Amino acid sequence: MSIIDFFGNVIKPKKLAGTGCLNPQNTGFVNERIVAVRQYDVNIWLISCGSKYIAIDSGYKDYKNAKEEIKKLGIDPDSIEKLFLTHADMDHAGGLVSAEKLFKNAQVFLHRAEEDMLLGIEKRFRFGPIKLKNPVAYSGKYTLLNDDDEVKEENSSIRLIHIPGHTPGHSGYLVDESILVTGDSIAFNAKGGFCFFPLFNMSTKENLKSLVRLKMRFEDCMPKIFLSSHSGVYTGDNAFSNINTPAKGSKKRPFDERAPYDVFK
Repeated sequence: MSIIDFFGNVIKPKKLAGTGCLNPQNTGFVNERIVAVRQYDVNIWLISCGSKYIAIDSGYKDYKNAKEEIKKLGIDPDSIEKLFLTHADMDHAGGLVSAEKLFKNAQVFLHRAEEDMLLGIEKRFRFGPIKLKNPVAYSGKYTLLNDDDEVKEENSSIRLIHIPGHTPGHSGYLVDESILVTGDSIAFNAKGGFCFFPLFNMSTKENLKSLVRLKMRFEDCMPKIFLSSHSGVYTGDNAFSNINTPAKGSKKRPFDERAPYDVFK
């Protein structure tokens, strides 16, 4: 187990318990198009595009019964042909390198600035002189995209929106101009959207800039639904109201009062 894996699997659950920072959507159908798959603190999103589903992210490495949980919803993960990565952190791209390879038949898409993260070359965390490589080291095939590139699935449009900051190639995906997957760029609570937690960002300064651009992009045409990786579903009017404020939470002042005390149990 790498140091980053140890932090994510052992330290993070203890550090964030009771802080309200993590409030993923429970596994199940959100509506007729959107399916949430919860793995501990993170969501994989499955979105219906005609007769097929696309997947957004692949979750943790070696998460127990990952395929079985999806099959219980009436969806065969092996039938999914397109997988879009918001970024290559261990809890988002780990399923690509797990023993059972979740979504094993899917073509993988990601922003080109995230390639070194996916390959395990990029240093994910820096603590003074100590530099730690990303523990996901994918060796399969993938397709690199640029900002605003569009991929079609039957009659649906999936458009990549580059939102760097959390990682260099972190991206959101706009599906049919109405569903926006925000990954780890925004943290949502009852007050709306905030800049994602600085502890986990490679550059919070860059993320703040990205969110200003994102807000401007949707000034005249707001998505109907926002899908976050760690805050679940948001459908309110304040998605961008607090984006200049980095999210924070503690046991005394939880970020989201609605969040479970410990999402890892």
